Amino acid sequence: MRFLIGIAIGAGVGYILGTRDGRERYDEIVASVSDLVGEEMVAQVTEFLDQGASEIRKAASEGLEEAASEVVETAGNGDNGEND
Repeated sequence: MRFLIGIAIGAGVGYILGTRDGRERYDEIVASVSDLVGEEMVAQVTEFLDQGASEIRKAASEGLEEAASEVVETAGNGDNGEND
């Protein structure tokens, strides 16, 4: 999510710096962004995506822990995983 926010900010800054409209256009853009960020729907979507990302991180962490435990167990047994 931070990546997308960074892209949006970068695009906005690039547009503002590249435009010749000056202060009026800048004020218009700032007002639009402020309105968008303040909307309830945006807050709900952001919260939903944050919760989803947390669940994905937790699942990935648990999977990595399980895989690491299996590797340690296999290494401790002297078993290289091959059937003779």
